[in-house]
Amino acid sequence: MMKHRMTIASLVLVLITSAGCFAPQPDTELTKAAAKSDSTQVRTLLANGADANRKDKNGYTALMHAARNGDVETMKALIDAGADMNMRDCAVNGWPPLIHAIHKSNNQAVYLLLERGADVNIKAERCAVGVVKDGSTALMHAAGYDDDVLVRALLARGADPYAGSGGATVFSNAVAGAWDIDRPFTDDCQTTTVKALLEQAPDLKLPDNFWGASARFFVKHKGCSELVNLLEQRQQSAAKLN
Repeated sequence: MMKHRMTIASLVLVLITSAGCFAPQPDTELTKAAAKSDSTQVRTLLANGADANRKDKNGYTALMHAARNGDVETMKALIDAGADMNMRDCAVNGWPPLIHAIHKSNNQAVYLLLERGADVNIKAERCAVGVVKDGSTALMHAAGYDDDVLVRALLARGADPYAGSGGATVFSNAVAGAWDIDRPFTDDCQTTTVKALLEQAPDLKLPDNFWGASARFFVKHKGCSELVNLLEQRQQSAAKLN
């Protein structure tokens, strides 16, 4: 029964996080060059007047393609030419370059964006219809992907450890992990990432909803005894205070 419940819960999460996944299709000269990591061609096109912020048919800018590739040199050329680091894509996710870089585990691209002043707390929002009014943040993604080094870097830049979206939070993502089409479910325990968050915000707690309950379920199912004990101790301490 537990295994069946686990399968259903995992499927729900995968469907939610991968609903908008697709292969980017650059169709402008600049987005094509950026997608190919051709920094020389990118610089030539920019010098000849190419619009650094023009989107392709998938709603991606050249900077988004470069961030997904982790192509720091191309990113520098685009940013120097005025590329908007906080522009969101017009695909299903509505992600800015910062989240695209995190999604593809391109940390050097993340660091460049942070150094150049990208908004560390910008939220995903679908630009076409604006249906996501309170979307995910970079820290929610990094925490869900169990990147404690990146979590610390984002926190140091002022990322909000209390951010949430659709009932999920930075902390619930860190505890349960995040899954999408590029990251299937694993049995990894994200203890280090959880501790990194608690060092910055000791009063973090799981939300009293589906996402909080799912996080508790997953850590128990995966046998993450240290995390289970940590969560139980925090729950008991909170109960005593109340």
